Amino acid sequence: MKDSFANYLPLSTCEKDFILENGILTLDANVLLNLYEVSESTRERLFKGIRKFEGRRWLSYQVAEEFLRNRLKVLFSSTQKYNENKKKIESIPSILEGTIQGLRKDRLVPDESITALQGKVESAVSEIRELLEKAAMKHNDLFDNDTVLQEVLDLFKGDEVGKDFSEERKKTLQEEAEERVKEKRPPGYMDAEKRGNYKYGDIYLWLQVIDKAKSGKKPIILVTSDKKEDWFYNKDIKSPRQELLVEMREKAQQNILIYSPEDFLELTKEKEETEAGITGIESAKEELRAVNRSYPAVRRGEQDVFIATPYENSGFIEAELVRPVRNLTVSGNLMPHMYSIPALEIQLVASPEEMPKYRTTTGVGTTYDFNIHIICLERGDLLPIGKYLFEYKAVSKI
Repeated sequence: MKDSFANYLPLSTCEKDFILENGILTLDANVLLNLYEVSESTRERLFKGIRKFEGRRWLSYQVAEEFLRNRLKVLFSSTQKYNENKKKIESIPSILEGTIQGLRKDRLVPDESITALQGKVESAVSEIRELLEKAAMKHNDLFDNDTVLQEVLDLFKGDEVGKDFSEERKKTLQEEAEERVKEKRPPGYMDAEKRGNYKYGDIYLWLQVIDKAKSGKKPIILVTSDKKEDWFYNKDIKSPRQELLVEMREKAQQNILIYSPEDFLELTKEKEETEAGITGIESAKEELRAVNRSYPAVRRGEQDVFIATPYENSGFIEAELVRPVRNLTVSGNLMPHMYSIPALEIQLVASPEEMPKYRTTTGVGTTYDFNIHIICLERGDLLPIGKYLFEYKAVSKI
């Protein structure tokens, strides 16, 4: 039985050690895009781990293209998060004001203690706001001087980036990809509702990684932030789908290890960090977990821009609802920034079946982003799980 079903058996510790010492490191696009969403210290830890694989680094063409296509979207999205967090921090004193006034009226706590509390809150808010503003300034500098992009370009040069499939092979692969989706053969079938060739992204990545293992005659170490069921059995117990391991062994005669970014950090941490018991490494791992915290209700999909000027932005934006909720909100980017805060028109052009009664609203308060909302009209109704596609048109008010 052991000989007949060797491809299905788990790897031994010795086999895993061999892969780590000799295998080719490759990354998913989501890991590279995470670099724009974490602190400078966590970003450097990830880069340091990648640098350790000198002579054994490689990116698939699919990943390189996805990273370059989406990096500005992630930069804009992170800028919006900084702005949102700044507003939240600045609102803390006013939120606490009612409680503090209540304490003063009840006279249960001495005034001097309440005043001291108020001072500590204001001081803490000021300190956090200052730290956040410095981080936001560094982040915004990436628009003009993208050090993340430059580091990625330096790490992956020449043959360290794969080639695209030939047009002839693409035709064959598209048919194969359709079959894989129909059969729910991992990876990629969870992206089946994406538009155009975007739905084949994970499949093309996977097949390019198999080709690399086969041609290079080396095992693979894949790092991905993806936690969907077409990669892992369980998002918390990170056990890769067995079909992936078997397919790699059958097609390339090689083994593969698949890690999350936080597990990759643990794997590549410095010896002195292990001996010290660690502080920074755990903080970095938690930050990566937070960035990739599984399954918020709404996932933003692709944003396709057709007109992009300071006077008019228009295109399509997609949102995926992964659990039923009463309200859905998706944010889009205006690229380039508009001449002035625009008027926004939107239309829901595709949605799941059996939609309840709803209304759509918009929110535009800046020249660089906008929000689209769907709200159920009847109490108790919920929006169904699935894909939502919006057409939008933003025109600057002159």
